[in-house]
Amino acid sequence: MSIATSYKRPTEGGDVEHQPKRTRKTRTLKKLTHGDYAFGWVAALPIELAAARAMLDELHEELPRSRGDSNTYTLGEIGNHNIVIASLPSNGYGTVNAATAANNMHRTFPSVQDFLMVGVAGGAGLTGNVDVRLGDIVVGDRLVQYDLGKDLDHRNFKTTAIPLYPSQRLRTAMVMLRSTHVLEDSEVPALIYEIGEKYPKLRDSLSRSSLRDLLFQDKYLHTGPSSHCGECDQSKLVERRQRQDDDPEIHYGVIASGNSLIKSPGRRAQLVREWQALFFEMEGAGIIESLQCLVIRSICDYADSHKNEIWQPYAAVAAAAYAKELILAMPISDREPEIDPSLQNEAATIMNSLYFENMFSRRTGLKPPYKGTCTWIFDHHDYLTWLDPNKILGKPGTGKSTLMKHLFEKMKKDYFPISFFFNARGDHLEKSARGLYRSLLYQLLYDSSQKNLVLEYRSLPYAVQQRSIKWVDAILQDVLCRAISQLGKQKLVCFVDALDECHEDDVYEMVEYFENLGRLASEANVTLLICMSSRHYPSVPVKGGIMLTLEDQVGHSRDLELYVTDKLDVGTTDALEIRDMLLRKADGIFIWVVLVVNMLNKEHQCGRIFAVKRRLNQVPDKVTELFQQLLKRDDENMEEFLLSIQWTLYAREPLKPEEYYYAMLSGLDVEPSYLGEWDVKQVTAERIRRFVSTSSKGIAETTTKAHIPTVQFVHESVRDFLLKDAGINELWPEFGPHFESRSYDKLKQCCYTYIQARSSDSVSGRTLDCPIREFPFTSFAIRNVAHYSRHAATSFSQHCFLESFDFGTWARLYNLKSDSIVLSRQELCEDLLYLLTEQSPLGCCETEILADRPIDDHSMIASALNYPLYHGFTPLRLAIQERRGDLLRALLDRGADIEEKDKTGRTPLIYAIERPKFD
Repeated sequence: MSIATSYKRPTEGGDVEHQPKRTRKTRTLKKLTHGDYAFGWVAALPIELAAARAMLDELHEELPRSRGDSNTYTLGEIGNHNIVIASLPSNGYGTVNAATAANNMHRTFPSVQDFLMVGVAGGAGLTGNVDVRLGDIVVGDRLVQYDLGKDLDHRNFKTTAIPLYPSQRLRTAMVMLRSTHVLEDSEVPALIYEIGEKYPKLRDSLSRSSLRDLLFQDKYLHTGPSSHCGECDQSKLVERRQRQDDDPEIHYGVIASGNSLIKSPGRRAQLVREWQALFFEMEGAGIIESLQCLVIRSICDYADSHKNEIWQPYAAVAAAAYAKELILAMPISDREPEIDPSLQNEAATIMNSLYFENMFSRRTGLKPPYKGTCTWIFDHHDYLTWLDPNKILGKPGTGKSTLMKHLFEKMKKDYFPISFFFNARGDHLEKSARGLYRSLLYQLLYDSSQKNLVLEYRSLPYAVQQRSIKWVDAILQDVLCRAISQLGKQKLVCFVDALDECHEDDVYEMVEYFENLGRLASEANVTLLICMSSRHYPSVPVKGGIMLTLEDQVGHSRDLELYVTDKLDVGTTDALEIRDMLLRKADGIFIWVVLVVNMLNKEHQCGRIFAVKRRLNQVPDKVTELFQQLLKRDDENMEEFLLSIQWTLYAREPLKPEEYYYAMLSGLDVEPSYLGEWDVKQVTAERIRRFVSTSSKGIAETTTKAHIPTVQFVHESVRDFLLKDAGINELWPEFGPHFESRSYDKLKQCCYTYIQARSSDSVSGRTLDCPIREFPFTSFAIRNVAHYSRHAATSFSQHCFLESFDFGTWARLYNLKSDSIVLSRQELCEDLLYLLTEQSPLGCCETEILADRPIDDHSMIASALNYPLYHGFTPLRLAIQERRGDLLRALLDRGADIEEKDKTGRTPLIYAIERPKFD
């Protein structure tokens, strides 16, 4: 690798051409292993990445990334600490992109213990006694996601976020550095000067005295076409005291983080009032909840209309300089654990094998508690006794999961919390004991300072040593026990939510395991607190545990009263009487209260003041009966309602509001033109929100899951009513036992209709090449059309659908989604068949082959007989591996080649000899 500069050389004609001139060769870079890195540093902007790289004392050689990791890394060291730096993709700002980058880093470098988010931000300016100026550094000792909440109406938004904190280790280091700065000057000014000397191109941008710091009055907006405020009225500047020097001051306080760029002094002032926020940024909320990062920012603007980029280089370097000073202040003993380098790859393999998609989706998908509620738990006698084992019981809809998440967040400050929230609507691992053990072990090994146990690799059971990594419950339980016994002085608290959503037999064994785990921890002098929540059935006693029934708690009753008092709007005359009557009927069920308050408010808003009491008397006491009444009160728009239920129940992943809107239109009888380009001025977010509510008859809503708005049922009890309490059979008895497969067939058709609309005559042909964001359902449709077809095939033949499938349009749109090259017919066939067989290697293709019908040589299925369709294996190879003699015979009868070689150069015949037993 060499560094080249440019010089000019005359050509024969006298012209000058630029040629590279070699000036020097870089020295050989140090190469470490993935496990040698303990600090993760995320930068959002190119200038932030440049500043981060400039702070490294030495660069390291690159290392390979884990599968699916799209990050590009810069590796190096600061002092005795090894650092991994990742940046966000171009124009990929916001919480979601930051979370993706950090989680990818976490998978590739599982030994990273401390995460820093470093860069520039908008500042609060002059607020009370705090004077935050351009170039100042603000360190976030806590963070709030200001755009997490609910719309009260089209103009008012209520934030429901709670503060999140960096890890205890980072908070401790921050306090130590802060105390050092009381006695000694910060190293930040010297580091900024060194960067200016080392990189002359940055020198002018790093002279703070040459940069103008203009803070205008809140109501004065930017004037003129230039972004540099040359035409702005200088008399509108805010007067501030003169500082003694140009060194940046360091502030500590609240970060306001969200997905939108703030350029409004009014919004800025509102967040300062609500949260005492010192600065505003767009990435921290995506990382802090799962990875407990520390956000370090320097101020480059005042989050108003006068925003410009002049201060960005200085601010980026100032923030990076503080980050370097913090890292250098961290004790060497808190650095990466000393793991035998020969075990690093194996340890990374183990961590990756424990991880599964949507591991935290249920917990992150829960709304924060209503403001002022759930606080009673921290003063409750049983809670205080537990701190010095614990189970929370409650009826469906009482708010158990919300309370569990609230406890999890609050205990981060003083405990090492791990959690698993069973998710009935998730895949197998999200609702099984094995998923629980894998998730808890993953969190423990990742977050714990006891990384050495990742692990005394050769001490793990034989199945794991052989790299098969086939986790079974017994192995997971054994490793989890050993991990907890080595925690030492760390105080561990484990939250397990919704035991009732796990298989009943697994629940009893799981509770018995946790009882034994508690005894083991006690013998090892490890502080272990366990809190589980469940409905009343199945009843699972916990030996020595404290039982707390939620609906019987005074604090819970007060939470309900607080909500009703704040939300019920039925006038003043009978309001108290109606409130008391409503609370008596509620029987502690929070979701019942939410639904009924909405019903009564609508009666009042429609002018039917006289009908409010009568409506309340007619409301059933039980949630299931309430759902029946809500959904069967009229027969209007039942086709729309059915489709809404199907999408909300069976969407492979929760739909974004705009995806839901076009998914619905694709299944309704609308003009094809309505499936064209998304007109955001016509189809606004508010209109989509109302459509979600009306099309679902109020049982679905737009909510925020992992910082992304999605469409979900208003509560899990809705799903229970539809699936467990025979609600579907009552609403649509004509579907009989095939509602699920009929739904999959309908959703498949919706996806395909939208795909076809992209190439139809009613939409301009150019739209195939338009950005997918202008056609928001495209990505979901092309990723899932084959998935739904495969699931529908269990009851409904997909032969005609597959034969007429428009491969050309699907391929072109798929390439737009994946940014890959145009697929050939064989590559397209491979990709589509992979989608069809994603859950089971042969899936829908197997159904068609076993149907004993002639196969058209030109069909997709015929082309798959001898084509490697699953990790390079042919259908014959897969049939042999699965010991499916019936499928093997069917393939051979239709011309599959027993001598066809797979990716390893071996034939199905060889595999058949090795695996002779078939059904």
